[in-house]
Amino acid sequence: MDTQRNREASLREWTFMVFLAGDNNLDGNAASDLSEMKSIGSTCQVALLAQLDSQADKVTRRYELTSGGKWEDDCVDLLPEINCGDPQALIDFVVWACQRRPAKHYALILWNHGSGWKDNDIYRIAQQAGIETGSLGLAVRRLVSNRERQSLFRSSLRILVESLDRGILYDDSSADFLDSIEMRKALKTISSHLGRPLDLLGCDACLMSMIEVGYQLH
Repeated sequence: MDTQRNREASLREWTFMVFLAGDNNLDGNAASDLSEMKSIGSTCQVALLAQLDSQADKVTRRYELTSGGKWEDDCVDLLPEINCGDPQALIDFVVWACQRRPAKHYALILWNHGSGWKDNDIYRIAQQAGIETGSLGLAVRRLVSNRERQSLFRSSLRILVESLDRGILYDDSSADFLDSIEMRKALKTISSHLGRPLDLLGCDACLMSMIEVGYQLH
């Protein structure tokens, strides 16, 4: 019992985990956000860990962010390029981060585009609309219904496709994303690994505070 108490007393209060799905047109924003995180960095009470799958190369990087210096210098692990839309990729990151820096409390931030409950497979729809896979960077985070797709000229279709956000954790290289059901299942698995739910979940993405998303996560 005393050993357990001593172990708990030595733990940090928080481990913050930031999952940056940057394999899309937000790639440049990921660099600036990592730099911003480093303006504070990890402390004796808070560990700050991040994972970035960028569009720039075929490597996924994990970071333990410290205060000061360049964020690139804080890379502690290199992985082959992942599919951010695969729930297992999110699970693996959280399990790694919690094992690396166990803490009394855990927070997870999901960073990317977001669209709340609208989780249609916009990659498939965009491809059916004739948009090349390699040019989906601006278009694939969008949805067009079958009726709209059949009735619009190509130029109008592109305008509409580029105006409606859907899903979260979009990965253009993999043409995949995380829908709300997959997010719920991933977080349930994470809770099983931890033996309890996460203390805090944040979505640095649009429209994710909808009641439909909250219901899936409650």
